[in-house]
Amino acid sequence: MSCRTPHWVARQLFCDAILSDYLEVARTAAKTVPTLMYVAEHWADVAEPFCRAQFPETSTCVMGGDRKRVIDESIHSGEMEGAYVSAEFRKDADEYVKGSIPIEELMRRTKRRWEPNREGKGPHA
Repeated sequence: MSCRTPHWVARQLFCDAILSDYLEVARTAAKTVPTLMYVAEHWADVAEPFCRAQFPETSTCVMGGDRKRVIDESIHSGEMEGAYVSAEFRKDADEYVKGSIPIEELMRRTKRRWEPNREGKGPHA
């Protein structure tokens, strides 16, 4: 049996992580129950200081991984579910993989694409 997350679950988690804000939930959980935050190795330089500042009660665990594999698997999972992955997102994702932009910029650009009527374009153009 595979230990990999099913593509449809990975896709939903990826979208949820990029498009949602669970900061208040995480703060409440950190003050209420023992918590542990898993952080991808390629985000650790940003995520660990953020976690320490926002919820110092929570321990972090840095997990290995590389940007290209994560992006490739996320795009593949989306496509397997019939999601449209734009050329614009692929270009931004390539910049992220190369280290030209941080994850925050990739998230900002992705969210911007879902704004209706941006620069005369429809959502997710």
